[in-house]
Amino acid sequence: IGTRKYEDLPGAAREAEMIKNEYGAECRTGPEATVKAVLECLPDSGIIHLAAHGVSDTNNPEWGLNGGLLLKDGILPAKDIAQIRLHAEVAILSACSTGDGRLKVNNSLVIPSEGVMGLSRAFFFS
Repeated sequence: IGTRKYEDLPGAAREAEMIKNEYGAECRTGPEATVKAVLECLPDSGIIHLAAHGVSDTNNPEWGLNGGLLLKDGILPAKDIAQIRLHAEVAILSACSTGDGRLKVNNSLVIPSEGVMGLSRAFFFS
């Protein structure tokens, strides 16, 4: 995934505030948006809306679970999301790289389009 520096997403805080006002949602923004805090909220949430930088490694996709969401204190790995039993009716991923990925079988490209093996797959597993 590398050591690239990521800028804050000013639109993410506005997005969270709009959702909070519309649905009475509990929000984690800025310094509160830690990996631990988000992991604690996910299992009991009816609606999940994540606005963050998404990161993925399309050279080593591991069935779409080699990536994650960049939060304030680190990466929330897709592998960890996939292991949670979610009860949400819907999950919105407002992040880059959530649909990256290509399906390969025996090192042969089967489906070259995006979205097949991306970060969203972790939520399907959950």
